[in-house]
Amino acid sequence: MSDLIDRQAAYETLTDYYHHRTDIQHTALREALNKVPSAERKGHWMKKWHTVFKEELPCCSECNNFMAFRWDYCPNCGARMDTFEGAMNPPEGE
Repeated sequence: MSDLIDRQAAYETLTDYYHHRTDIQHTALREALNKVPSAERKGHWMKKWHTVFKEELPCCSECNNFMAFRWDYCPNCGARMDTFEGAMNPPEGE
């Protein structure tokens, strides 16, 4: 799993470490950091049949953690939730 970092904090740490560099090199460093893709997780809520509670509950597509409510993010793994996938029917015999 990717680590989430603060780009500004990374820039400040690196510029403190390389304090003898020129402004042009600092600008190149900032541009390089800005090119690094975000490690932000994106997912969606799915309705899945919960075998203990015997009902459909929202479930995170990233970590498969069940929630009582749909949030804008998953409190378990931190994934941002943009969409909601439709309901699943309970398995036969439940």
